Amino acid sequence: MSNSLRIGFDAKRLFHNRTGLGVYSRLLLEELGQLAPHHDYVLYDRRPSKSSFHGQFRKLDVRKGSGPLWRSWRLSNQALRDGCQLFHGLSHELPRGSGLRKMGTIVTIHDLIFERFPHLYPAIDRAIYRAKWKHACKNADVIVSISQSTKTDLVQFYGVDDQKIRIIPPMHDRRFEQRQDRSALEEIRKRYNLPKEYLLYVGAIVPRKGLERIIRALAQLKGSKRPALVIVGSGKKYLKQCKQTARDLRIENCLHWCNYVDNEDLPPIYQMATALVYPSLFEGFGIPVVESLYAGTPVITSNTSSLPEAAGGGAILVNPKNLSEISDAMRRLLEDSSLRKDLVTQSEPHLQRIQNQALAQHMLSLYEELAASRNLQ
Repeated sequence: MSNSLRIGFDAKRLFHNRTGLGVYSRLLLEELGQLAPHHDYVLYDRRPSKSSFHGQFRKLDVRKGSGPLWRSWRLSNQALRDGCQLFHGLSHELPRGSGLRKMGTIVTIHDLIFERFPHLYPAIDRAIYRAKWKHACKNADVIVSISQSTKTDLVQFYGVDDQKIRIIPPMHDRRFEQRQDRSALEEIRKRYNLPKEYLLYVGAIVPRKGLERIIRALAQLKGSKRPALVIVGSGKKYLKQCKQTARDLRIENCLHWCNYVDNEDLPPIYQMATALVYPSLFEGFGIPVVESLYAGTPVITSNTSSLPEAAGGGAILVNPKNLSEISDAMRRLLEDSSLRKDLVTQSEPHLQRIQNQALAQHMLSLYEELAASRNLQ
């Protein structure tokens, strides 16, 4: 066993974000706590007791901060006073302050989507993100990128030395690996009134992820060959646009909207689907792709950004802007059960490489190597 380390984490997203960045943070801390309980993990947040996830992390050292500038300016000095040897910013940011230079520092960069698609973000948001991301990249000893795609963007947009970057993919909820028996699946089917056969979309309903393109591709399938599409996610203006497109194409009856699904019910919903359809224009990683493959369900996804990495051979890759390619991939998977099985089988070596415990071990090794190189142990 290595010497004990005291590692501080910016835990704002862990406590207060239910999706993406929050899920990444919670899964990482859970796995680290199980794999290496001899280390001390200190979670910093202004309002941890207000979080529904607070009880989940009672066994860890949770520290409360105060004041509007605490997270940006005073957190680093507090972590240093608390004896932290390392500090990990889990979601693109590191605090400022003199304390930061006296600890080993790690930041996880999930994506640079606002640089790739600036028109999707207000100018003020882009300016804030760019300042925070650049500060974190400049001051971190090590940058954790969740994909090769994001690493490439860090080098291209910010000129980061690629030797400073380590690729460690995000973890997945282990519930996606558990197979439900037929009676349990039927109970979920009845609970959400799901059709017998369906394609599945999971994710925020925003233009980048391409639900409207899925609807248009679905309309290209002949009536008798057209399956239902179950949609799990929420949205605003773009959601209304998608519904209007379905009405215009007269296929609204094919769409089954699930605005909210309990987390424990999502794995069986994947398991019952014929395929996940996820033709996003750009993703930092694409967790729904991995979730689907762990559930034993093949995927249609994009041949761009990180999505081929996430799929690892378990998907039909398409040009996300080409409706005919998306439609043809749907048809192939609906008609060919052996193709569906082959894709899932082909993904198995990839899924073994990104098992949670293996990823946690990679992160743990990074911490221990950094502490040793800085003589912090």
